[in-house]
Amino acid sequence: PPAVENPTEPDHAELLQFLAQLQEKGRFVDFVMDDVTSYSDAQVGAAARVVHQGCQTVMKEALSVESVTNSAENSNITLEPGYAVGDYRLVGKVTGQPPYTGVLRHKGWRATAFKLPRMVAAKDGALPPIAPAQVELK
Repeated sequence: PPAVENPTEPDHAELLQFLAQLQEKGRFVDFVMDDVTSYSDAQVGAAARVVHQGCQTVMKEALSVESVTNSAENSNITLEPGYAVGDYRLVGKVTGQPPYTGVLRHKGWRATAFKLPRMVAAKDGALPPIAPAQVELK
């Protein structure tokens, strides 16, 4: 019998759409895929500013984010028994059970909303391109 497609398996088209928006407005993929070791710090910094501005625009349009904790970075924090384990990554010498007391190195981020238009892969299973190749006609 023919193989039955699993309709619950994601095709990841929305993720690629998000990446396509980061590429379109921030040239994110170009920046990350380029070998920047031959460029000066000033050149990388100038490119990073453009990437940052464009990607920030996309993030604000597609995501609502908030910090995991309101505690200040580099301040002492205590995680009491029953803390949300998925919200914190313990690093360093981790022993025993909570409460854990340490220094908050990063306040973390969580998405509170994510909105992208629904997209689906092509019938042949091909995912949409992140950025189509551009051909200039003369």
